[in-house]
Amino acid sequence: SIEATAEHPFYIKGKGWNPANSLKVGQALQLHNGTTVVVKEVDTSVRFEKVYNLTVANTHNYFVGWDGVLVHNCKRFFKGDQAVIHFDKHASGIMKALNLKSYNLKDYLNDANHVIQTGTFVPELSGYVRLIGGKGSAKYGLVGVDRTTGQITTFHIKTVSELAKKAPSLGFSK
Repeated sequence: SIEATAEHPFYIKGKGWNPANSLKVGQALQLHNGTTVVVKEVDTSVRFEKVYNLTVANTHNYFVGWDGVLVHNCKRFFKGDQAVIHFDKHASGIMKALNLKSYNLKDYLNDANHVIQTGTFVPELSGYVRLIGGKGSAKYGLVGVDRTTGQITTFHIKTVSELAKKAPSLGFSK
């Protein structure tokens, strides 16, 4: 058995990186030797405990547990110059939703990782959502992730009605 925080990414064969809190019985997890092990049980419990992040330069994937299950441990980043492109496109909407006067690329990356760490994984969107505020109506931050690489693909704002249409698993009314 393996214990992990809810957002800790595990590599599911055929689906890529997925957070621990989305694991389901019957899914195949990638092992160190290229084979897989099937999830037999998922036990969710909440407790407060000190945890540590292992960081090794240029190494973000690890094999854990007796069987050597593939996991990922790192702040997530965009591929190449995509962070700048998405920041230029979406920063003003995020600033407005958060009621900020200034916002920079570092804030954008930190906020995207905060949504990943504290938000809800939404399989239909291949990303994480988190309520972040907004004047007049609720606004959600959406961080898309590449399921193969774990890299961030986008970070922008969505309304409840937009999420209701695209992500029925969230249970929002249209």
